[in-house]
Amino acid sequence: MVRLLKEYVYVLVIALYPVLLVYFRNVHEAGAEQLKLPILFFLAVALLAWLFFSAWAGRFAVGALIAQLTLLIAALWRPLETAVRAQWVMIRYWHLFPVALAVGVIAALLLGRRARLGKTRFLAYRKWLAGLFAILIVYNAAGAVPVLWRRVTQFRRAPAAPASVVPVAARVDRPDVYLIILDEFAPFLQIQKHFNWRPVELAQYLRQRQFSVSGSSYNPSFLTVEVLAGLVGMEWPAEITQYQVAADGRIKKYVNTPDLDQHTYFAESTLMRFFQAHGYTVYVANMLGDLFNVSSPFVADYTFQLPPNAGGVSLENTVFASVLKNSVLEPLLTIWPHDKHFYNRMVEGILGWLADPNIRRAPSFTFAHIACPHAPYLFEPDGAWRKEEGSVKVDDFYLAQYQFIAKRIIAVLEQIIAANPDCIVLVQSDHSYRHELTMPVDDMASIFNAVYYRGRAFNIEGLSGLDTLRRVLNETFGTDFPIHEGRRPLAGLVQ
Repeated sequence: MVRLLKEYVYVLVIALYPVLLVYFRNVHEAGAEQLKLPILFFLAVALLAWLFFSAWAGRFAVGALIAQLTLLIAALWRPLETAVRAQWVMIRYWHLFPVALAVGVIAALLLGRRARLGKTRFLAYRKWLAGLFAILIVYNAAGAVPVLWRRVTQFRRAPAAPASVVPVAARVDRPDVYLIILDEFAPFLQIQKHFNWRPVELAQYLRQRQFSVSGSSYNPSFLTVEVLAGLVGMEWPAEITQYQVAADGRIKKYVNTPDLDQHTYFAESTLMRFFQAHGYTVYVANMLGDLFNVSSPFVADYTFQLPPNAGGVSLENTVFASVLKNSVLEPLLTIWPHDKHFYNRMVEGILGWLADPNIRRAPSFTFAHIACPHAPYLFEPDGAWRKEEGSVKVDDFYLAQYQFIAKRIIAVLEQIIAANPDCIVLVQSDHSYRHELTMPVDDMASIFNAVYYRGRAFNIEGLSGLDTLRRVLNETFGTDFPIHEGRRPLAGLVQ
């Protein structure tokens, strides 16, 4: 029994390597709970592959070796299939998969025969392969240890006092404050430039409701994580992605893309702690990053969660889906039970949550990051849910979702302000339309930036998102955060 278990472990190491690689590379966003499904799934896959090939070979050791090689090919299926189809355009999955399976069976038969004849030197390869991938797992785990350690210890440390905190007693007047981030919501000039369309209804509403709207605001980065780290950390991150631009203003090459723990800024949540220090109750809704099925990394008194009866499980950009998408098992994703409209439910749920004045205890600070009009594109302009996700390569899908959120946010803002005209509402985007980071950097870094400041004019023209936030805090709480007037330079640009 011990010998059989060892053979299974040899196969299991290979099967689990892609799962653990994806998890350790995305440990900033992926919670440990995301490992349960793929590990259980690949435990079963490893067992079935081992038993299947062992039956053909007549030897468990031979079956382990063939299963290892088969699982390696299965994990690399997407690039292998692409390479084959580059030479033979008519080839499809259902052509290649039976051929690959037949090759594995033939190899099991031939090597099983050699083993029965006493020629077993080749079996040492199964141990070497298992050892090599065990080392690779440990190597990737070691790279994730600092992040995991910070995650474990972040709430044990006493938080540093936010800069320029004014004692609560110094200001009795504490209005409710909202900071709403619409991910990839292009400013009006950019949407008109690239799509020849202007959100007239939204522009008119903002004027009528005394919103101050900047027509020339830029963030120093066009990457969501870096921008949000600056807002939540109340200072721009010290280390960021660096790049060079070509003559047409587009990215020429990346100079440095460090694996930074921007989530340290989120865990510290200086902005949220600032409001808590001033007697505020903090509410957070988060669609941060690529992985939707993660708990909020921000400090909050109350965190938005979809009600249990509001929808099923999302596979969108989870560890499980990420592994399967590049493997021979990708077709399983089309039949695996999941909620195809989890994204729609999240967006609609957060919008409804924002507009409900009855859930907040005054004074309140509400932070909401909504991944819209960002992909996946699952909304029509009228709010209908698309049956299939729109392609990021087709501009029309972005425009349709932009038109949806531009109309939908009006109703949300109206409900917020009607319930409390003395509140403060900041509505920003983290970056503009990017079309897979192929747009000119200046275009990508421009942002939508609007502020409702208790029904009166408030100058934010040209300010970045962070400087707009600082100006609001200085005016409201008497703080003295430094403000960079006008456009901040692009932080990652290398000459």
